[in-house]
This record gives sequence, C-alpha cells and structure tokens, in this order.
Amino acid sequence: AGIDPLTDFYTERMLKRYLDHEVAWSQRQGKPFGLLLLRPSRWTSFRRRYDETILKELAISIACVLKTSVRGYDFPCRLEELEFGLVLRQMNELTINVMVQRIGKNFRAAIQRILPGVMLPLEFACAIYPYDAETIPGLFACVETHWMMVPSKSTDGLTTRPSVNQRLV
Repeated sequence: AGIDPLTDFYTERMLKRYLDHEVAWSQRQGKPFGLLLLRPSRWTSFRRRYDETILKELAISIACVLKTSVRGYDFPCRLEELEFGLVLRQMNELTINVMVQRIGKNFRAAIQRILPGVMLPLEFACAIYPYDAETIPGLFACVETHWMMVPSKSTDGLTTRPSVNQRLV
C-alpha cells in the first residue's frame, strides 16, 4: 500500500510519514528540509490528446528523471497521476534551486525521447521547514498556493526561489 506499482515510488501516505520523521529530525538537529512538488504544466489538455500508454510512459519517465536527479537520501513519492513530491533532506533555497534546474533539464530531455517536438513544461512548488511553515499541513498549504514554472533556461544556471510574498499564485 505504500509503494506505487507503476513507478516503484512511495505513495502520498508514505510521504506524510517521512515528513513526520523529517520534522522530528529537524527539530533535534536544527537543520532545514524541503518539500518539493512537481507536475507537468497544462496536464489536463495533454491528457486529452494522448492515450493511456503514453501517459504511463510519461509517469515512468518522470520517475526515472527523479531517481537520477535527487540524492540517495531524499524521498521521491508519486502523489497522483503525474504529480510527484520529494522530501529533500538538509535543503536550503540555493540547493533547491540547483535541484529544480537539474530535474527540469533531465525532464526536457526525457520528453523529447518520448514525444519528439512536444513541449511539456514542468511546474514546481516548494517550501522549506521551518522557514516557510512549521507544520506539515502548513508546508502543504504553502506549496499548494505557490506553483511556478521550471525555467527552460537561466543565464547563470540557477533560478531564485521567490520569497513567500513574491511567489506567483
């Protein structure tokens, strides 16, 4: 029940369990951690155009991108069809930006292998415990209201994560 059969990732139930562990660890160690959610942009219109086989291949590809883009001690989870969550241990704004850039680059390459010429942007939302919120529901509330596009290019290779007051709703 805790493992998604298609991607071999943890489920949303397990994500919440890992978040409980991370909050306790962070409180003991005084180190922040990040919650990162990812999903393809314009997912509804994309889903109407392609059959179930392509959608399953896309979910598997996103899982492969995440497996190769995150560190071994981070926890990737599949939340819904193509929405994924990650518990990123010992994260700050700079390291989340680096992670998002790496995932975005690898995601664009994966999409081109599956559907050459198709542009499917990736959206992300993140929150850092305890800076953005001090509870798990607060972390989810923060990320759910602050989705942003993963930049396709950046002049310095990084994107600045806007402060809570500057984020796009």
